Amino acid sequence: MILYFMKRSAIDYVKINIDTLYKKYYQFDTSDWMYELFDYDPFEVFDVVDDFELASLNLQPGEIDFQNCKILYTHMPRLTESQASDERLWAGLCNKTFYPYIRTRWQYARKHLKRTAEDSAAIKSRFFYRDSGRAGMFRNSLSRSWWTGKLTYSEKSSDHWVLLDALGADDILSKISDILRNNSYASNRDIVEGFCLGLKFFRDRGIHLSTREHIRPTAQYLNAIGGVVLLDMFTADEIRKMVIERIGLLLKGVDIGLSNSNDDDELDSAIESEERDELNDAEEINMDFGEYIDNLEHTNELDLNEVLGELSEVEYGSRIYIHKMPEDTFFISQMPLRGEKMNALQTWFLGKKIGSIWKYAGNTYEITDIRR
Repeated sequence: MILYFMKRSAIDYVKINIDTLYKKYYQFDTSDWMYELFDYDPFEVFDVVDDFELASLNLQPGEIDFQNCKILYTHMPRLTESQASDERLWAGLCNKTFYPYIRTRWQYARKHLKRTAEDSAAIKSRFFYRDSGRAGMFRNSLSRSWWTGKLTYSEKSSDHWVLLDALGADDILSKISDILRNNSYASNRDIVEGFCLGLKFFRDRGIHLSTREHIRPTAQYLNAIGGVVLLDMFTADEIRKMVIERIGLLLKGVDIGLSNSNDDDELDSAIESEERDELNDAEEINMDFGEYIDNLEHTNELDLNEVLGELSEVEYGSRIYIHKMPEDTFFISQMPLRGEKMNALQTWFLGKKIGSIWKYAGNTYEITDIRR
């Protein structure tokens, strides 16, 4: 497979004239029409790599982007950060090598023209860099996937994609935007790792998190903390605990001091419904931050029952306190995490409440407590 750069002069010409040229993306299956714009070849060879295919377009949109994070980074690992930041590379891939794929991904063969400003801006975001820096990198259809793959690829883990899997495919574009694009702290590997592992805690226990109600406010909260102290001072485990604590309180309906000045969605003029951007307004921490840091727990685990509230029934990852009668003895059973193998008794436990009783081999067993 040949990877192409798009020449800077060609990029500039198309972007400057995008209000008249954007309709061609709706009309043509290939990018051959671009050659008619110039008296030179707008593309040049960048690299040759082993053939690979991007995610099937028959998948759900979130799953497509999720899989492409893994595919692009896995098959293009030699890219330096400088090369991966270069608009010429991603413009070349989107407008040459993968032009039919990107066009189909965004359904341009079936889309109807709406308003010039929206339609042309969407083309600039998806096929080029509409903005400079991080914003451009994380809006381009392919650059976004490669950078997400890079930032979530774990060399030290036997499961290299444990962090990306913690994000999950559901609402993936919003999570990439909220966690990796809108916040400068995303360039710190420990912070990204801690954030993702915090999300993994809830995913492992089968606790569904809303991007809007839980993940976005937590990302904004860390961003606000970064305006008070240097987030780089925290380890990945400390960030993980912050994320668990913050989301736990949000799940309980408690706000621990971050005042959101605007939680309303705003549809970016360039982006369709699956790419909603949120206003990331400046926020203040209305609390004694020094006191918060002093009270931050540095033990192996937070007091999760205090943070999240006591469990009403057995769930993945919970500890079950059991009273065995008539021997009048007590023991604890640890439930596996979601996806791990369960035995028959653990399958029975799932969903049971305090006071549930079962009998086996002449003994009676009662669940007396359920803890996280």
